[in-house]
Amino acid sequence: MKRSFFLKIFLLILFPLLIIMLTASLVFILYQRAISFSEFLTRGELLTKQVAHLAENPLLEESYYDLIDTIDTIIKEKDVVHVHVMDRNGVVIESSNHKIRRQKTPHSLVNTFTWEELEDNTVIHFLYPVLGGAKGFTCVELSKKRMNNELNRIIIMTYIFIFLFICISFLISFLISRSIIKPINILKDTFKQVADGNLNVPIDTSRTDEIGNLARSFARTRDEIIKYIEKLKDKERMEKELEMAASVQKNMLPGELPDVSGYDIAAGSFMAREIGGDFYDVITIDNENFMIVIGDVSGKGMPAALYMSAAMSIIYGIIFDFKFSRETISSFSLLGILEILNNVLKTKMRRASFVTIFMGILNTKNNQFRYSSSGHDPVILFNPKTDRYEELKTFGQSCGIVKAGLFKKTLEEKTVTIKHNDYLMFNSDGVTEAHNKNKDQYKKHYIANISKIQGEESAESIISFLINDIRDFVNKEPQHDDITLVCIKKISGESLEA
Repeated sequence: MKRSFFLKIFLLILFPLLIIMLTASLVFILYQRAISFSEFLTRGELLTKQVAHLAENPLLEESYYDLIDTIDTIIKEKDVVHVHVMDRNGVVIESSNHKIRRQKTPHSLVNTFTWEELEDNTVIHFLYPVLGGAKGFTCVELSKKRMNNELNRIIIMTYIFIFLFICISFLISFLISRSIIKPINILKDTFKQVADGNLNVPIDTSRTDEIGNLARSFARTRDEIIKYIEKLKDKERMEKELEMAASVQKNMLPGELPDVSGYDIAAGSFMAREIGGDFYDVITIDNENFMIVIGDVSGKGMPAALYMSAAMSIIYGIIFDFKFSRETISSFSLLGILEILNNVLKTKMRRASFVTIFMGILNTKNNQFRYSSSGHDPVILFNPKTDRYEELKTFGQSCGIVKAGLFKKTLEEKTVTIKHNDYLMFNSDGVTEAHNKNKDQYKKHYIANISKIQGEESAESIISFLINDIRDFVNKEPQHDDITLVCIKKISGESLEA
């Protein structure tokens, strides 16, 4: 898993660098080609103008011997193949190529500067009128060899630059990937040692970034556990330790939910014991994207709380790493998070324990909700206007049960559009499986209550109503499982009822 995660980060950094480099190189070559050809045309025009200027008097005086001197002067210029002086009908009066003298060329009636490229792509004819074409025109043939050689030299240098850039890109990508992965792996190994019972393992809290904050939070939790384990001598101290653990766990749940533009969000969680395994959060990825996660660890008490803390730590670490990479949100993989969670928990959790998770990314710009589930209860999407609800569910095995290959095959990701006044209802199975003394479960009442929503209720009022209704339903029956609810309502800035 370490190698796979490292490789993903490495490629995420390397590919953009290579694409930018290759694109820049191609643009540079095309630009240099255009510049070289433009300079070549400019030189051809200047030479033909010079021949035309020098040929004016000899043509006016019909002193063709002077034309030979003119031609001899220009033919000495670099890359000049032949020089011709023709009358206005295209008949060669004088030329450096004696074989075509007095012959008629395809060129005639040239009134302005022009150029023609031969079919063999090695010589270009440049034509310019003498005295506006009244006395004929001149032709200079230039070889493209030097221009092509210069362009080839630039291309070779570009290839050398590309090779060096690729080498540097590999080195930079390796170093950055290593700097990202190393602290996460260290924190993960530290958690493993703590989970194995080594509470004295040192935790590096020197970093000042999000990983450092996570390490300090984990260290504080570990230190609190150590502090109360050392004082544990009797039942009274055990109860105090459980109360502290409950406080620590409560601190890991969000104290305040983020402000999400265009949405009203509320949540509530109640443990069956002092501490439990339910967890939820609304995590800001950027200004337009928010991750909503809700999960449930099998069992209750301290083991469930520890696994709950581990699952949330892994999720926070992956999100912090994604923020650091500065990649686009489309590259953020929900399935990848679930795979990492399963791989870690499968090797660390005791048998018969597992974690169910439902997670999704809400984009407030296009109101798209991309989601995936790992064995968790479906989210209910309800619209009061149509009075219809939809269960948002995907395939997916619970984390920590099956091996990586089989687990990956069970995963699925879907997307749904959130409309005005839509309600998204997240719950743990403690809600639907809550039962009264007659063993009647609350599930059908839960769906019925959601279907009663009129559209004017706030998310907070929905959560309060459902919690109170569950308590009334079970009456005095003891709470058998943790209860967690999250409500997200799509709004458009309208006022919410108190």
